Amino acid sequence: MNPETVVTRSWEDIVNSVEKIEIPVNCLKRVTINLLDGKSKRLNIAQYRKKGMSNEEIEEIMGKYFFMLNDVIRNVDFFVDLKAVEELIQPMTDQLLAKLK
Repeated sequence: MNPETVVTRSWEDIVNSVEKIEIPVNCLKRVTINLLDGKSKRLNIAQYRKKGMSNEEIEEIMGKYFFMLNDVIRNVDFFVDLKAVEELIQPMTDQLLAKLK
């Protein structure tokens, strides 16, 4: 197994073990809004980002969908962008570990 695979699996284990109450929009890959009638609305956050949208614009779009669909939402699935989480947390982890030396 190559080192990159090991690191990715480690981050997957960490992310999966944490209770996610709030997820920063910059750490999302996509959101699926599951509706009471069995249909779903998928928001491809990564695609919005590729189009140059800011986090604030993406949050606004998400908010509009949640508001419009509020009465018919069964649940919402958030899909985390592991690379974004790693890039956000790794520098902080490195700093903490450096202090332990």
